[in-house]
Amino acid sequence: MLPALLVEEEEETVEHTFFNCPFWAEDRQEMEQCVGRPLQPNDVPDIILEPEQEVLLDDAFRRRRIEAMAEEQRLAFGRMVEAILGRKESAERVKQVRKAEKTRDVMKQDTILSQLPNSNESMCSIDLEQVLSLPFLTHGRMFYSRQLSCFNLCVHVGDNNKGLMFLWHEGMSGRGGILPKSRNAKRLKIAKFLKIKLMVNATPNNPFIVTMLQPDDLIDFKQAADLYINTTKLNISKYSWIKIEKNGVVKTRTTFNELETWNTCKVLKKGITTQKIKDSILPTLPCHNGLSAEKKKDLQQMLPYLKIENRGFFEELIK
Repeated sequence: MLPALLVEEEEETVEHTFFNCPFWAEDRQEMEQCVGRPLQPNDVPDIILEPEQEVLLDDAFRRRRIEAMAEEQRLAFGRMVEAILGRKESAERVKQVRKAEKTRDVMKQDTILSQLPNSNESMCSIDLEQVLSLPFLTHGRMFYSRQLSCFNLCVHVGDNNKGLMFLWHEGMSGRGGILPKSRNAKRLKIAKFLKIKLMVNATPNNPFIVTMLQPDDLIDFKQAADLYINTTKLNISKYSWIKIEKNGVVKTRTTFNELETWNTCKVLKKGITTQKIKDSILPTLPCHNGLSAEKKKDLQQMLPYLKIENRGFFEELIK
């Protein structure tokens, strides 16, 4: 027997979890013994609230007994909720592992299809890597807030098995979440201040293509999205499997079950075509040197600790 959250075809709700799911029957046993029957949702207010005054009798002994029973039920209910939520958290981790494994299997299959001759499939994986705090000095010499946050967006194209890295720093975008455009980006074989040499050589047989972005390579995707698409009806956060077609139709599934019917939603606004988007100039994100005077001062003070060959980037940045 599995809880509903591990069975993709079943809908998991609060009511199902606490009152109906057979998987948690053992955790409900003490509570049901207290009330003398199966627990129901409408029992909860009576359990968690104090007994109403009109229910309490004039007989002091019987009144204390009612109050003691009410307290026993409240404690039992608390233990039940704590036990179910604790086990449910463990089950949720199992669910996430299963979903990740299923995702990897689907990605592998799609990658194989994309590499077949004359294939109509294209497989692309995108991952915003961990933020790099530069320069690389020990925290005994400085605080995190004094470092420069640098970002690394990795893209793997399954069609040709190429890995791409797009790099930029907080002076261009701030420390918020931003995605770059790449068509005008300039490629650099090595930039020591970001240890790009290590990135390129990480897979010597199939090295990454490393691109250091420039300010005009960052675009305002929110503004672009508001101009061309409407995702109000899509409700994308509920779905596990998403396919985007060339005609502006987005297909979604709540699970990775091949038998599940695809939901479809057209997201392009009236009069907008994919060709029109390709031909348009997307709005650029205003990203002049956004470093504060304090940040520049901090970086200036750290220059003496850097290797001479790594100082050029920071010296240019703080001019």
